[in-house]
Amino acid sequence: MLPRLLRDATTHAHAADTVEAWASLADVYSTVYWLAARHRWMDMAELAVTRQRWAVEQRANPLGDAIAARDRAGAYLNGGDFEGGLTIVDRAVAQAQTSLSGQQRAFAVGVLNLRGMTLAGRLKD
Repeated sequence: MLPRLLRDATTHAHAADTVEAWASLADVYSTVYWLAARHRWMDMAELAVTRQRWAVEQRANPLGDAIAARDRAGAYLNGGDFEGGLTIVDRAVAQAQTSLSGQQRAFAVGVLNLRGMTLAGRLKD
């Protein structure tokens, strides 16, 4: 089901070329990342976060940037690079605080802080 969903979402994003269409494709890649990470298919998880980032970059989308950063930091978590993941989270929180407002800002900072707490909890110090 995923290959067809990815194909359809990619085709739609290219055809519509809107923030919403590219954000939808990024959401599909986020789901692929989640599924791959849960099944420990790490190559697929890495590819999913890379493609998610690409989709978000097609049209300016600060909330999408924050979600993509959360998933990228999750890939670092899965790989055991907790400090690297925290660096991504810190940068993304700072970016979200300057580029978002209201509920979107609260949501973005919240999900990033949750990922950051998980990463920080794994540090030896």
